[in-house]
Amino acid sequence: MKFGKEIARLCKEQPRHRHFYLNYKELKGAVKLVRGPRTKDATRDTRNDSSELGEAEFCQLLSHQLEKVNNFVKLQQQVMSVEQKRRLRDAQGDDVEALDRLADSIVLLDTFVRKNFVGFQKITKKCDKHHGTTLSSWFLPRVATAAFRQCDFNMLLLQLGQLYAKWRSSQGADSYSALQGSTSKSPETFLVPEDSVMRLKVALLKLVGSESLGLGEQLSPRREALPGRSSQAGSPSPSLCQASTQVYFDNSAGSQYKMRYQHRTGQEAGTEELGQDLVFRYRWQGECVGNEDADVYLDVEGLGAKSAAVLKISHLGPLSSGQLDAAVAIKDAPSADAAGTRQTLELVQAVIKFAALQPVLSVNFSRTS
Repeated sequence: MKFGKEIARLCKEQPRHRHFYLNYKELKGAVKLVRGPRTKDATRDTRNDSSELGEAEFCQLLSHQLEKVNNFVKLQQQVMSVEQKRRLRDAQGDDVEALDRLADSIVLLDTFVRKNFVGFQKITKKCDKHHGTTLSSWFLPRVATAAFRQCDFNMLLLQLGQLYAKWRSSQGADSYSALQGSTSKSPETFLVPEDSVMRLKVALLKLVGSESLGLGEQLSPRREALPGRSSQAGSPSPSLCQASTQVYFDNSAGSQYKMRYQHRTGQEAGTEELGQDLVFRYRWQGECVGNEDADVYLDVEGLGAKSAAVLKISHLGPLSSGQLDAAVAIKDAPSADAAGTRQTLELVQAVIKFAALQPVLSVNFSRTS
């Protein structure tokens, strides 16, 4: 489904959010009116063409949409937090239907945040593609650190978990004690589609509580500074707490997931087709917003060996579409094994094209010492 139609569907399904999604259709139409950089061969005089927009004018439209999204998310977070605190204060944790509605509201708000972020990415890149502008290079970092992206979902989930705990207590905890106290000798890893992650989180909160998501630490008054903001007194220093991000690829057939499972369980896979035995991921430390020189590791596993190539954040877009020039990548991030890096990059890009792979899952960790 095209993104514009997906936004239209979400607006229809979520009446409360309908008027607060970015107006993708309007922005898409405005892109056609943007004046791109003039070429020497341009002969048409458009100085008096009032139907056209300059890049700055288009940016004003984007800024208006961004402000609208920011204000709505801020208001929704406040409303939900106040409602949760009121129920905790009044010991109103036995109305499971009301709690489920709160859970649904969190899921819908998460969808709202993610889809609007994707919308800003798509519309700015569309403008760059059609008119040769540089809008995405400086506007997207602003979106990445915008207020709507800083919504404290962990606190909303923590409070929801406390309410569900009260409800479970009123129902008798014995039916859940086996799940809460169980430990697995062989932990399993599951890849969950991004659109389903928040739905899974609230389901776990209802069943086994906040501990299943590691939310207990959110009760501490010491909190890590948000990206783009200086650390406040009492915040852990960057050397003690650093974000780690991993990005995985797959296709509609789930071939990469299947291959990872076979690798982890010791099963052998045939190599009749290109990439049959190859899995890979991106990995980086810290926040990379606006820093195109940040190092990224391309971890590759398969063909009986493991390897890693060091790239730059700016390489991820071309590599993800199978269009990265290996010579440019090696020049930007010199390697002691240039030949090996070139071979790895060429093989990975061939697999991306052959298997129609694309980034499908981003995993974020906060590691402390």
